[in-house]
Amino acid sequence: MQTATLKEHMIHRRQGLDSTGSKKQELEDARKIVLDMTPTEHVCSAHEDEIYCFAAIGDKNENTIYSDLTGQFPVRSYDGMIYISVAYVYKFNAILLRPMKSREDASMVDAFTSIYADLEAIGHKPKLHILDNECSRAVQTFLKIKDTARQNVEAHHHNANAAEPAVKTAKYHIISHIATLDASCPIQL
Repeated sequence: MQTATLKEHMIHRRQGLDSTGSKKQELEDARKIVLDMTPTEHVCSAHEDEIYCFAAIGDKNENTIYSDLTGQFPVRSYDGMIYISVAYVYKFNAILLRPMKSREDASMVDAFTSIYADLEAIGHKPKLHILDNECSRAVQTFLKIKDTARQNVEAHHHNANAAEPAVKTAKYHIISHIATLDASCPIQL
């Protein structure tokens, strides 16, 4: 008999999100409106069966880094670390994690210094750093020294910060590792 773990059972579909009401009449009304419309112009190509599709990519994320913090870890490590700073580097599709002792300025600057040092070691220099809606003066000063533009994501607009899915991925990765630890191994490690 195998013991149950959290592996591969961490992402579940949320319950109660779908409406139980019918939208049949609303859909029929929308179809009638569309069918009644007659376009004033009709643009077509020489060959009616050809379809052209164009995409304009408005944003090049080559030198962009996104960052966010996880919530407080339930157990303080032996080194005194209790938070994790998560950075997502678009160019490399990499998630970088750095432990932090607190959410104070010095800890955050230390985490960013470590992340930027690793990126500079491989020849990558971020030009834009996208952060959550809060940013201390110390972090702003650090980004100015590194000549990196800063952009804050507005509150409750998490899909604009690519670090949000990276935080989720990092949390699931950590949980799956903790779930497979031997019961006698201290979680502080």
